[in-house]
Amino acid sequence: MPEIAGGVRSIVCQVPGKSEPGLFVGTTKNLILEGGLQSKFQPLVVGHAKQLWALAVHPSLPVFASAGFDRNILKWKNHKPEWRVQFQSKKCPLLKIVLRFSLNALLQVSMRMGSFSQWVPLMVM
Repeated sequence: MPEIAGGVRSIVCQVPGKSEPGLFVGTTKNLILEGGLQSKFQPLVVGHAKQLWALAVHPSLPVFASAGFDRNILKWKNHKPEWRVQFQSKKCPLLKIVLRFSLNALLQVSMRMGSFSQWVPLMVM
């Protein structure tokens, strides 16, 4: 992985279950890289103003989602932003965020702000 990309924050298989799947890698320098064990990692997108904290890939569509310390959650389709949601609460610090696609195509967002934790389901179109 290129040194300029920073450290690895998250790794996700592009298509789980394949014998040689590609990988998406979210880095500490706000990059999403695409590559694999047999290929070099190349910058795919720069999508957040601060650190990238979470990355999830849809199991059957060319869709992925990313979330960052900048309080933005982006849904990407064919490597382009499709929509963005921003959480506005400045009173509580964002401590943790987790993304995952459920079997019924919902993007589930788990976040912890201060001592408060909440699951927020978002419909994926």
